[in-house]
Amino acid sequence: MRLSVFIVIALVLADFSLIACELAPFSEVVLAKGQKLLVKTDNFGEIGVEAGGGALRFFEIFGVRKKVCMIVRQKRWYGSLGIYTPGEQSVLDRRFRVVANEGQMHFDSNAKAIKWLKDTYKYTTNKNRRDQVFVSDKGLILVVNANKERGSASLSLWQILVSGKPPSKFPTRLYFWKPMQQLLNNAMILNSRKGSVP
Repeated sequence: MRLSVFIVIALVLADFSLIACELAPFSEVVLAKGQKLLVKTDNFGEIGVEAGGGALRFFEIFGVRKKVCMIVRQKRWYGSLGIYTPGEQSVLDRRFRVVANEGQMHFDSNAKAIKWLKDTYKYTTNKNRRDQVFVSDKGLILVVNANKERGSASLSLWQILVSGKPPSKFPTRLYFWKPMQQLLNNAMILNSRKGSVP
């Protein structure tokens, strides 16, 4: 009896966690409600992320749409004061596991931003496991990696800011980077606070 009551409470709390999925006043996120980013990857098909209200995000991976209540960062983590999920957040939806980050990254020059991106995402020789880095000339970055057999994926969505503003001519064809074809029409930078990457 106690076990079934515990399970019911866990299910209710998991569902209510999506209702209370709010951003903090200081959160530095990339997407505004209703904005969606979709890219075609070499090995994983189409992968997308869409913003719901607050810290709610919808991920589209392997042809499946998944709702995740992201966690608000309370202090900077390697420069990011955005939102993240370390993995499974809902006992109601275990179709695939997604690890994700979203946030703004602040720099005082394009050169420092390029160095950060290059140093942060190392590339392996295994073509099925290598991160795919999509870059727009406005400094919008989407890094994806997925493993369909394991039902897992990782995504990092970053907005590069140089002196508090999106860069006007960020390079898109360096290293293994891929130019991002589908851009956000009205990308909004929410609650931007100047900070630097340690």
